Amino acid sequence: MGWAAITRLLAQGRSLSGREPNSCFLNLGNQDGVAQFADVSAATGFNFSDDSRALGFVDWDFDGDQDIWMLNRTAPSVRFLQNNQQTGNHFVAFHLKGVSSNRNAIGARITLTTQDEKGKEMRQIRTVTTGGSYLSQSSFWMHFGLGKHHKISSVTIRWPKGAIQNFEELEINQFYQIPEGGEPKKRPRSTKTRSDLKSGPLVPPALSNAARMVLGNRPLFPPYQSELFSNPSSAIGLGKASLVSLWSAECPHCHDELKEWTQEADSLEEAGFKVTLLNVDPKSIQKELVRKKQQELSLPFEIGLLAPEEVGAIDAYQQAISAIHLPLMTPTSFLLDEKGRVCVVYRGAVSAHTIIEDLSLVGLNDKGLIDSSVPYQGRWWKTPRGADPNKIALKMHDDGLTKQGIRYLQAEIENMEGGEAPERIRPLFELYFSLGRLFFQMKRQDKAIEALKKAVALNPRHLPSVKDLGRMLYEAGELNDAIPYIKQAISLEPKEIENRTLLIFSAMRLGKTDLALAECKKGLKISPSNSDLHFSHGLALQSMSRWTEALQSYEKAVRLNPQLVMARNNMAWILATAPDELVRNGKLSRHLIEPLLKLNIKDRPLFLRTAAAGAAELGDFETALRLLADAQELASSTLEPQLKVDRSFYSKKEPYRSVESK
Repeated sequence: MGWAAITRLLAQGRSLSGREPNSCFLNLGNQDGVAQFADVSAATGFNFSDDSRALGFVDWDFDGDQDIWMLNRTAPSVRFLQNNQQTGNHFVAFHLKGVSSNRNAIGARITLTTQDEKGKEMRQIRTVTTGGSYLSQSSFWMHFGLGKHHKISSVTIRWPKGAIQNFEELEINQFYQIPEGGEPKKRPRSTKTRSDLKSGPLVPPALSNAARMVLGNRPLFPPYQSELFSNPSSAIGLGKASLVSLWSAECPHCHDELKEWTQEADSLEEAGFKVTLLNVDPKSIQKELVRKKQQELSLPFEIGLLAPEEVGAIDAYQQAISAIHLPLMTPTSFLLDEKGRVCVVYRGAVSAHTIIEDLSLVGLNDKGLIDSSVPYQGRWWKTPRGADPNKIALKMHDDGLTKQGIRYLQAEIENMEGGEAPERIRPLFELYFSLGRLFFQMKRQDKAIEALKKAVALNPRHLPSVKDLGRMLYEAGELNDAIPYIKQAISLEPKEIENRTLLIFSAMRLGKTDLALAECKKGLKISPSNSDLHFSHGLALQSMSRWTEALQSYEKAVRLNPQLVMARNNMAWILATAPDELVRNGKLSRHLIEPLLKLNIKDRPLFLRTAAAGAAELGDFETALRLLADAQELASSTLEPQLKVDRSFYSKKEPYRSVESK
């Protein structure tokens, strides 16, 4: 949930840093045994307001101090910070090359001992590692800052395979390359191997939400319902592509765009476009506004009036297909191929000339459209993922448009089953799984079960589908149908107790106590300290009239989880009602149930019934009848018949006895 929330914030253009500037702290050493640091962020120029992620340290100009490469999530994505301080301090740097060890000497440890003018020694240790910061790698040059120390006493290198080398009388302010088993060699302090970097001002582009996005995955445009306002006989006919544009009659950019499109209507028709204008103005004044704009511009295009929920669905769609979720702006247009799949999205006004040029994208094959979706040439290391209808439908659901999400998935499923979907789309069983979950959210359990059955038929090993289907059938009371799917979930996830517990409850409701007991034993072998399993074990034993064993299982459950109130209730019930007088204990039953009567929870009627049974066992039938009356006021329809049976016993001053199983 936490990562989902973070991802949602990033998609909205938020910053993880909260606009907090970068910080740099100077180590002042220990003072009176306490580490001291000074905030030098502003003094060093490090306090950029970038959303920074990673640092890479390297002596880029070979001048003896560390420079920094900084990686940011926001622009500029990379910064180079050159260290030009003149301190007069000394340094030494080593680059190790493994021979019998790995080539980069990963894991090697360098111990350096130096002296100052007074002969005071200082020892430093560096280890060659990979990584160092998020998505970054610092230089393999091991840099040692020496301060005012002017003499190197010794250098010890422990190589990854265990060999140890010692060196003495190396010079300060030098770069040494050392092969494993070889001698140190000075490296010239030359920057010829480095790129010539020049600083420059950062000039941000003008802020705008307008964009032209070529989509390499061709998601299906959402099916929509609109009231037809205008369909003139001169409207551009259906061709190999269509253009759907969302507009407002009060939007000046929309006015300019539609005016230009009207002037270029012949060119659009000749190119083979069908243009549909979908108006998004408020429903109360929508027709009046559109009529005025139609008269003003003589629009030759089909015009539809969108209801608010349809606007919301398309808004959710255009956010879901983009990495940054920006709210719908007008105008926004979509270039569709002949199968209704989006090739290009235009946020903001777009010229007819650009649209006609983009017609060449419609006929591209899958690879061609992928290559066209990036602004540069190159080779793909991995083919990008295709359209994800689940993501789009979920966004609609999150926006309170579950019906539209269902409609979108159904349209995509129809396309896939008709062979009209692109190659890289999500598998069909995943779409049926998501459809089932959305139907469940709409409380359409029958439709949800139908969709999940299709998902499981397509992929019997898709655990989420199998689990959801088993649970939904169980909750619908279709226990015989549920059990095979629950067993399949157990086979796919044998150590997950939730599936096994569901099978135990299903078996018990069907009277298959042997199956329930067997599953309890299997589960307890896997998880002997699982309180829910001990409780289920107690239920199975109780249903088989194995009172003593049931009490033992309930006791274990309560010991493992004192909050498991139903286990305490069931213990109290057995102690009050068991036919075996050696098991019954009215006083202990009362002791167990009395704390539960103080709980104001949905199971309170059950607790009152148990307390009544305990009172009757102790011969206090007046209290038993009063407790039953209290239970009657709170009881559900399923509990009422049982309370009537209990009352018939207590009215005759007879305690209730549980029926022995046969």
